[in-house]
Amino acid sequence: MLLNKTLYCSRNTTNGVRYMRAIALIRKICIVAGNRLIGPFVPYYYRYRWAACSKLNTYSGLVGTARQIPIVVSLTSFPARIGIVHNTIQCLLMQSVKPDKLILWLAIEQFPEKEKELPSELIALRKYGLSIEWCHDIRSFKKLVPTLEQHSDAIVITADDDLYYRKSFVKRLYDSFLQYPEDIHCHRITKIFIDEEVYHAIPGGYDTYMQPSFLHKLTGCGGTCYPPHSLYNDVCKLELFMTLAPTNDDIWFWLMAVLNGRRIRVVKHNNPALQMVEGTQQGEELCKDNDNGPKLFWKQFYQILGYYPQIDTILSTEMELMLKK
Repeated sequence: MLLNKTLYCSRNTTNGVRYMRAIALIRKICIVAGNRLIGPFVPYYYRYRWAACSKLNTYSGLVGTARQIPIVVSLTSFPARIGIVHNTIQCLLMQSVKPDKLILWLAIEQFPEKEKELPSELIALRKYGLSIEWCHDIRSFKKLVPTLEQHSDAIVITADDDLYYRKSFVKRLYDSFLQYPEDIHCHRITKIFIDEEVYHAIPGGYDTYMQPSFLHKLTGCGGTCYPPHSLYNDVCKLELFMTLAPTNDDIWFWLMAVLNGRRIRVVKHNNPALQMVEGTQQGEELCKDNDNGPKLFWKQFYQILGYYPQIDTILSTEMELMLKK
């Protein structure tokens, strides 16, 4: 990995770069301020919308006519959130572009009596199109791996279980896919860069490259659209991902995209800000382990690079390309 530090610094102090960073900062301030203003009203808004939709006798959150390439929205949850995950699922059932299938994956080990342990609010959503599927406990990888195994030819959109999603959530990802089918599409990314042969991250989703890049680490919470067969063929190998990145599915899926030659594109008119469902930030949170405690993000990142050294070459070459633009 050979990078010119002087070149990196000079390119990032040009007027153009300063202007773009200023625009990104202004955008962040506006979005954060707006979300803080409307934040207290968000739960009431979605409850009102769902009350209106669910009153319709024939209402369905799924598309009426099957697509040639189906859209499957996939997410997972665990016992600490199972009582409130219905809030997120209701949002996913009220999309302006409806999916062909909506799957909630749950671990048999966590719910040994299966449906008997699930709240009635969640079970009731089956009427509107929710599928509840069962698999073994592979932690947060449940949101994507089982769906890839069952629906390998589908467009898969992942979501988290602790957010309110706007009605344009699926539409913007799908529109981006239709325009750029070779890329993987996100609402929110972490920007990766390299300085003196060391990797660094700029989280938050407001600072991005101007074009799709291998150096955009996809961030699952904002939603990610995976075209069919867009990830490297090792993506579903249980022993590998549970050894190399057992608590960080985002890193694994991102680097499987890199290995498969797929860049990550931020969708147009994205909103990186997150509207959390109240009460979901209690209990086990992988992000606390990954980012605040043992710094597992970087530990697992370098473990994957050690197993797939070609990734380092791909990312270093991409960094040099970004510096030239």
